[in-house]
Amino acid sequence: MNNFNYQILHLEQHKNFAFKHSNDYSFAKQTIFVPIVLAEIHKVAIELPMFFVANENNATNNETNAENTENADNKNYTLIALLSLQNNLNIMINKAGKWNGQYVPATLRSFPFALATISQKDNDDNIKNSLTLCIEKSYLIPPELVETNANFKQNIIFDENKNLNEQIKKILDFLQQTEISKQQTKNVIEILKKHNLIIPYTNNNPALKLNDLFCIDEKRFNELSAEALKELQNCGGLYLCYSQIVSMNNIDKLLYLLKI
Repeated sequence: MNNFNYQILHLEQHKNFAFKHSNDYSFAKQTIFVPIVLAEIHKVAIELPMFFVANENNATNNETNAENTENADNKNYTLIALLSLQNNLNIMINKAGKWNGQYVPATLRSFPFALATISQKDNDDNIKNSLTLCIEKSYLIPPELVETNANFKQNIIFDENKNLNEQIKKILDFLQQTEISKQQTKNVIEILKKHNLIIPYTNNNPALKLNDLFCIDEKRFNELSAEALKELQNCGGLYLCYSQIVSMNNIDKLLYLLKI
């Protein structure tokens, strides 16, 4: 998505602040894809094309071992929902900022909140990572405005007992559950890589800008052994493979929205 300026929420710093909340998705109007997780693919696949995008692994992260071959897949993949067939134009969002569909991906629904990874040393100088709640800075409402508007007071971040607003607690829980599914998705993708099931997507329509996308290799998928299929079934990978393949039919939907 766009480059946002997130701030970690602190009781002392944001004690009397409120937050803006709306169903306007204009903040993502130039976003052409968003990351998705395993827990939502049953809803995403019905409406949007699902693909993988890739970044090369840092060579220092993985030492060469006996199992590595010249054909090993050394990419980091992210599962995404495609939102457009044109750069800098999210055709799933209309001019009024409303969503052109039934299901909104989790990444967009949780905005302007997000989780950030904070690294700290413990007493033994070991690095410990933890997740903390953040908010996009422009969605903060300062205390002087909160005092003049009763509606803003309903969206106060911390209540009189110094606890998070109940609405934000629900968002935090949602983000934490999404993060768990994100890790599960990464694990499944590693198993897909193990079986060399992720390949570059071949676009047969030159009019469509579908570059740098990856999909499931249907031929190789159909040739998997019973043991490999069982492994995929146990981790959720089997459902992911079927969903990704079927979801590509939704490219026609994006093409239709682009034309209207």
